[in-house]
Amino acid sequence: MNDNLKFVFITLCFAVSVFSRSRLLKSAMFLTVASDFMILIIGNYIIGVAVFCFAHVFHFIRNKGGGKKLFIYAVFAIAAVIVYLFGKDFIVSVSVLYACCLLSSVVSSFLSEFGSKRKLIIEIAFVLFLFCDVCVMFYNLPNIGRISVFAGKMIWVFYAPSQLMLAASGLSEK
Repeated sequence: MNDNLKFVFITLCFAVSVFSRSRLLKSAMFLTVASDFMILIIGNYIIGVAVFCFAHVFHFIRNKGGGKKLFIYAVFAIAAVIVYLFGKDFIVSVSVLYACCLLSSVVSSFLSEFGSKRKLIIEIAFVLFLFCDVCVMFYNLPNIGRISVFAGKMIWVFYAPSQLMLAASGLSEK
């Protein structure tokens, strides 16, 4: 699938989320569109991954992980700064922060208090999202040959349904 088609798909997922009553979901999906625009269309991975971090903050809060637990993100931000200060490429620092944000979203989806059907949809969506990003990691690791090629092909197999499920999870939300 070419990048323009991928971007259209994510934009359509955002359009589905617009019908949700959840401002948090709409915000997360809007930031997902912005992130994918930066990554797929502009090619700016650092800003794209950083914007994805903010999308996960909204998912995390929506999953009832907000409030006093939000300090976790400050800890992760400090961790990313430390990685950066020790001479790593900035994309590595942003990626470390992103991984922490994603894992927080995954865990918070299992701890959420949504009704059982919606909760299951959100849990599956975040597990698929996690699988997607594991594929992104393998795709970007150097010198792993066929694993990288396979992982690259699997990214959107996991990402597309995760985003559609997240967008649809808010359709009957009160």
